[in-house]
Amino acid sequence: MFLASAAAGDIFAQAAFTDGKAAGLSQKQIGDLKKLNAAIAVPTYLPAGFKLYEAAIEEPPAPEIVGYTLTYRNSKGRSFTIQSVNDGIGDVSTPQIYGRNPYFDGRVQAGYSMDEEKSLFVSWIGSLERYQPKDTLQQWYSLVTDRGDITLREAVKVMASLRYLKR
Repeated sequence: MFLASAAAGDIFAQAAFTDGKAAGLSQKQIGDLKKLNAAIAVPTYLPAGFKLYEAAIEEPPAPEIVGYTLTYRNSKGRSFTIQSVNDGIGDVSTPQIYGRNPYFDGRVQAGYSMDEEKSLFVSWIGSLERYQPKDTLQQWYSLVTDRGDITLREAVKVMASLRYLKR
């Protein structure tokens, strides 16, 4: 019985990782992200028609601070950005749709910002040490977009699909 449970746990843990292909990352982008001393997470689900537009690594103000963004666009000019940092986060939305990602800490909560509801924001979720790659810094992840570029449900689905890049 223990062996079956251990095997099931291993399979569940393996499901926490991705090769980055579903996120639309090139081998160079994957390599650049893996060089960061952080738990890098990328989406394994994208709304129809969205493709990676830009993968940007933020200039760190200090060696222990890591940040990157992944921006996706469709042919109509609609876009959304997944942001990841390990310092200085805050929520700015009123949650309306909820979800879960079993490999990350916190509930996925999507809502519109308090700036006259012009922006859609998904609350920050954090990497869990038991799933993130060994010897990496904990990261926090969020999604932001203009209202109407994707739905609240799509935003939650993207964040629920986040998986760690395999090392």
